[in-house]
Amino acid sequence: MKKFVDDIRLIYKCCSLYYEDDWKQQEIAEYLSISRASVSRMLQMGKEMGMVKVEICNPGLLTYDRMERQLERKLGLREVIIAEHQPFDTEEEKTRRLSEKAMAYLCHSLKDDDMVGVSMGKTLYNVAQCKRIVPHPIACTFVPVLGGLSRENPFEIKIHSNQVAIRFAEAFGSNCIQFFSPAIFSDRTVLQGFLKEMPMQNLFRYFEKLSMVVMGIGESSVVGSTLVQNEYMTSGEMEQMIEEGVVGDICLRLFDKDGDMERFAHFNDRVASITPESLRRIDRRVGITYGSSKAKAALGAVRGGYVNVLITDADCAQRMMDILDEKESE
Repeated sequence: MKKFVDDIRLIYKCCSLYYEDDWKQQEIAEYLSISRASVSRMLQMGKEMGMVKVEICNPGLLTYDRMERQLERKLGLREVIIAEHQPFDTEEEKTRRLSEKAMAYLCHSLKDDDMVGVSMGKTLYNVAQCKRIVPHPIACTFVPVLGGLSRENPFEIKIHSNQVAIRFAEAFGSNCIQFFSPAIFSDRTVLQGFLKEMPMQNLFRYFEKLSMVVMGIGESSVVGSTLVQNEYMTSGEMEQMIEEGVVGDICLRLFDKDGDMERFAHFNDRVASITPESLRRIDRRVGITYGSSKAKAALGAVRGGYVNVLITDADCAQRMMDILDEKESE
């Protein structure tokens, strides 16, 4: 007996009812007195025989969709989100667009009972302050993964990890905890002793429960570096680090173009933050950065496994693509 799935007339009718008349598969099965599995197979046959052609239409707002997919494939990233910009956008407008993209991602990704790590910096502060309305409260907990800044400059206090956690908790109607510690210690031995104290041990247990961490990606430069601006190192020391190959930092830990942190252990071992090993074990590691000058830092953060979701702008994304293309052509 001839199989249903070999009947061209029936295959066409199935496809017409499903795609043109918007019938459900179960409705088609009952109407034609065949099984739902047969309907599914005939719909697939319709595609293979050329009866059905699926076309994905970009709505016009997704200008950088192709670049996002390219970066995801080339770097093995879970997701890339690129904020659109116009040729004459001001710095404030670029920051706003990036912050809105980041907040939109958090709104649809976070769920009740999530433990969410946050680092520090202007980028995260801007995201937390974003005017985008959170549709409903989310009962998650924001956890600083980095000690706070110790200087008394009011703006710097606003951007350290404890304040960033508070701002995010306020935005989402959720909870937060605090990480009471200097960000960087003057002596590695003092830091190791401090981390053995019970309050710090309790805090570090939270790190093992994180389902997501949201971090800024810092660039290594004499002018733009958070480390220099906050006097954790002098401009001369930063110049020396750059000569040694540093391209950026994440949670204030330095890394090179391949994401290697070991070369800078003499500095990194004094940073009070989540360890690189614990960071890599977190399911969603979201890095947020923008500007073409951050491209090398973003690539290093990805290659080191510290970031698997990247939210950036078109300038940074394009420069990343250029660097990757240059390497492939060598």
